Amino acid sequence: MKLFGFFGLALATDEVPHDPEALAYCHNACRGTDIGYPDTGYCHDGFYASVKDCDTYYLCWDSGNWADKFWCSPGAVFNPATGECDWPFNLPQDNECFIPAAAQAQDPIPIDCCKTPCGEVAPGKDRGASPIACAEEDLVPNPNCPDSSICPNGFYPSHKDCDAYYLCWADGEIGEKYQCAPGAVYNPVTKECDWPFNLPEDHECYVPAK
Repeated sequence: MKLFGFFGLALATDEVPHDPEALAYCHNACRGTDIGYPDTGYCHDGFYASVKDCDTYYLCWDSGNWADKFWCSPGAVFNPATGECDWPFNLPQDNECFIPAAAQAQDPIPIDCCKTPCGEVAPGKDRGASPIACAEEDLVPNPNCPDSSICPNGFYPSHKDCDAYYLCWADGEIGEKYQCAPGAVYNPVTKECDWPFNLPEDHECYVPAK
């Protein structure tokens, strides 16, 4: 499952401050290995796991000369096997960032057959409703309760914040809210975090590239 990754970055070396931690990694960590360039020892271009945090990673580029640091969205970690952000339970079990699925709850919103998806209480239930995650036309009948509906499993944009989104899963029984890394927004077309200038121009969160 591909989550929140940033690809195809075009960063101008004279305009963007590069992260010292990432530069130190890309200039030194691959020396004497088959993923280091023979002449400089710098790491081959690509994504690498952070040496400090499970949810951060480095991008080495321009033959390893430049490097930047990025963050996965809350709840996700960098998976070195895929080179992307992923759920902790998808990592190899011997990875220090691995967390079993049963221990991976991200403050899930409990949902029962008397509720509509992702936390909104069905009409007549006075429990303080929150917005339905999916659009009204996307709702499907709840097989466990004829008077209720659920959002199909998947990701949905937040109703309030450009950098937030919802995940509905377990057939509507669990809903969770996540945020993109700083500077990124949720792209409802790709269902991933993305740069604002990659959104459709008529999207309220669109910001043109400078």
